Amino acid sequence: MPLESSGLYLTPLSPWKRFWGLLRGAMVASLEDNVFGLAKGAAYSGLLAFFPILASLAAILTQVKADAVSRVISRFLFEVVPPGSEDLIHYVFTVKGQRPVALLIVAAILSVWGASGAIISLMEGFEAAHKLPSSRPFLENRAVAVFLVVIAFLPAIGASALIVFGNRTESAILQWLGFLPRGEDLPWSVILLSRLVRYLLAFATVVFVNGLLYYFGPNCPIRFKRVWPGAFLSTIVWLLATSGFAWYVRNMGKYNLIYGSIGTFIALLVWLYLLAVIAMIGCEFNVIRDQVDAA
Repeated sequence: MPLESSGLYLTPLSPWKRFWGLLRGAMVASLEDNVFGLAKGAAYSGLLAFFPILASLAAILTQVKADAVSRVISRFLFEVVPPGSEDLIHYVFTVKGQRPVALLIVAAILSVWGASGAIISLMEGFEAAHKLPSSRPFLENRAVAVFLVVIAFLPAIGASALIVFGNRTESAILQWLGFLPRGEDLPWSVILLSRLVRYLLAFATVVFVNGLLYYFGPNCPIRFKRVWPGAFLSTIVWLLATSGFAWYVRNMGKYNLIYGSIGTFIALLVWLYLLAVIAMIGCEFNVIRDQVDAA
């Protein structure tokens, strides 16, 4: 544990001082490892894959006649993406969903391939944080990236389903157990508690996905329990940064006025860049923490 001098004695650092010291070290290491430059590649690849992924998702929901789920997901995206992107999201979910099955399969494959490009850029940042050369062959590197896309996508779908279908599932279970007469609504206390639990589980899912990226991304052995501090930190900062960037776009950054019709894409690119930087800083935080603990 790091120590600080206090007169003639050495006393352990308080948890807050330790945290801020690790965070400061992670920021300095991020500058040294060119994290902010590598994040540009991840943001660009993420922007290229963003709308094909949405189009594939919309097409799947259209094929299975899940219009209600489409509306819920689109409303969720309205809250997450930068202001000004809502019209594009609405267009994707209302028009782009009307596609044949064969095209849907091709679009899904291309979407995964495009998303793997963003993961590869993140992996380069993770390896820079661990001071590792890019030692994987091209095909192996791409295969690991596709694998990370899949294992990150499945928990995210599970968390979304938990939020979307939570009320229906709770009602069905309570009616089956005999605690809720058929046709009656859930009490408000149960709704409040269940909503809190569902959002906590969704938050934990995002932390879990970040932890998987930090564990499988770098080409080096990492203890699974050591990835969680950075995963938790990056999730918290992601929530704060998304809210802060949304406020900035609404009140300060008028991208549509400055850039015209491409303003929405510029805002999305900046938002994806912020997410990539946050993910890499979380990895740097884990590396600095391991170095301090080993000292």
